[in-house]
Amino acid sequence: MGGVYEPYAREREIVDRYTRELAALIVEETGAGADDVVSKVAANALMGAQRELRGYVWARVLDGLRGPELAADVRKQANRAFARLERGLGDYAIKRRARS
Repeated sequence: MGGVYEPYAREREIVDRYTRELAALIVEETGAGADDVVSKVAANALMGAQRELRGYVWARVLDGLRGPELAADVRKQANRAFARLERGLGDYAIKRRARS
């Protein structure tokens, strides 16, 4: 059948497989059961960060950024992303009520 989107479908299959494998490793490391949802959520969060960082790199390269400047920019974004995952999402994007 072939087509423009075929490589993206293959990439999604590969990332899905890596995500399942990562979840299995997390289960093994934590001793959680194979049906543990948290291990799957953690694996998907980590792989989601990887996917977004990859997209960020591609966009920055298309913008003309290269070399050490690109590396520093991506490192900064990666540090922010993984720090947020490490801290959790409990206080992220919470709309604060105005005090009256």
